[in-house]
Amino acid sequence: MLQVQEFGDESVLNLVMSFLLKLSEAIGDNLIDNKNRLETIAEDLIELYHYDSLEDIRECLKKGRRGDYGFGHHKRGYVTMLLLREWMEKHLDDKAALREKEHELKKIHVSEVENFDPKKFYKEGVEFLNAQSEREKQKKRNSFSSATYEELKHRYFNKKDDEVQPLPGE
Repeated sequence: MLQVQEFGDESVLNLVMSFLLKLSEAIGDNLIDNKNRLETIAEDLIELYHYDSLEDIRECLKKGRRGDYGFGHHKRGYVTMLLLREWMEKHLDDKAALREKEHELKKIHVSEVENFDPKKFYKEGVEFLNAQSEREKQKKRNSFSSATYEELKHRYFNKKDDEVQPLPGE
């Protein structure tokens, strides 16, 4: 088990026991008063799931205490190895399903790359750039600069001056 090699037997056991104590406190079991039961369950978890990570055990217990996995036919508020095995089975199934989904997404992406048609890609790219260039030209034609504003203002007022009729008697 990599965790045992990395952290040592005692550290891994203490970590798993702390995960279990947090679970038992959250659901109302009193594992802290029964140190033998706590150690036995922790050792059994380590032995059964020695190929899985400590993170898997921690996540499973966290989701279990949150009620994600339910209590099945077990007495609520009492931590048993049967309950923990059911939870770990659900946790590992969920993890495998997620891994499978990610694998499928990678396969789809790879098939898209394998079916790459460079001629079609460049043709579509040129069409896109031409359309973008045309949009830019249209924008410039429709823009209203300050020079255009000044010119239009002078035309307007000159026209108004021409339209103004002198009053009789002037």
